[in-house]
Amino acid sequence: LMSAQPQKKYAPPPRTPADLADEALMERIRAGDASALDALLKRYWDVVVAYARQILGDPAAAADTAQQTFIKLWQRREQWTPTGSVAAYVFRITRNAALNERRARRVRVVSTGNPRVGATASTPWTPLQTLEEKELRAGLEAALRLLPERRKEVFMLARFQRLTYDEIAALMGISAQTVANQMSAALADLRKHLVAHL
Repeated sequence: LMSAQPQKKYAPPPRTPADLADEALMERIRAGDASALDALLKRYWDVVVAYARQILGDPAAAADTAQQTFIKLWQRREQWTPTGSVAAYVFRITRNAALNERRARRVRVVSTGNPRVGATASTPWTPLQTLEEKELRAGLEAALRLLPERRKEVFMLARFQRLTYDEIAALMGISAQTVANQMSAALADLRKHLVAHL
């Protein structure tokens, strides 16, 4: 009988200078320093809005959710402990706020029949890039839209937000092995879709 190959244990990447800078800001926020909150907001605003928009599909609601994220972070500042990356903590608050908004929106649809009241229309993306870069980005966005929801979220958090598999697992309430499986499947799907698209 062949002996089973030993499983490689996943090791998180070493903490970067950015991680340490984030932790220093959070320590100041926990002590009540509002200027540190402003610095963290500027550092994470764009990616938090992008993540919320991925969940909600609405830029106006995403911006509102991002604002709620930093309000909640400030309100809960004394509860923060440096047990994981600050990025993972920020995205966990964002995800919960966005999912709550999505549930509330469904309730509004049932009660009023109107999914969005007063929502602004999305503005077109107009990057100053070469034609090839535009085509590649368009192909990637089209391919991402075809991924199942959970698979897309895993890919976005790992590749664009740089969270570890363990952080994504904790954020989404799944195992690190499931994260790894979803990531592998996402990469395979994206390769297939991009070849067909481009």
